[in-house]
Amino acid sequence: MQKPFPLVLLLISSLFLPLLGPFSGPVGAKGFARGLVRERMTKDLHERARLTSGTGERARVIVNLSHPSQARRVRTLLESKGAQIDGQLDEIGVITANVPVEKLVELSSSAEVSWLSSDQEVRSLSTAPDNTSHIHYAKLQD
Repeated sequence: MQKPFPLVLLLISSLFLPLLGPFSGPVGAKGFARGLVRERMTKDLHERARLTSGTGERARVIVNLSHPSQARRVRTLLESKGAQIDGQLDEIGVITANVPVEKLVELSSSAEVSWLSSDQEVRSLSTAPDNTSHIHYAKLQD
């Protein structure tokens, strides 16, 4: 029994198509195509960077590292852009910093940076005023 020619052609092309490289489709964070400058930041930061260019405004950001081993390199990069480092969480590969808004796009395009997002206040949705009341109660019993 002969195999249909289109099926054989499809199988052969599926083996060699990945070798073409540039035609392999989107790759990288957020589905950007290879070779393009990628801005890896939230929409709100991107909009701030676009609107406040040259004003000297600063933004508190969370910098996700591409790899935890690059923390020192990213700290140096941030400081060279005028950022003030607020903290570093090696366990999750994150650095928090106060960065000049005009440098956000440049930082987000760096290979060492995986993603930039705003460092915002976190609030509990709990109705209890204090979720550690059991600890306070235990101390009162002693």
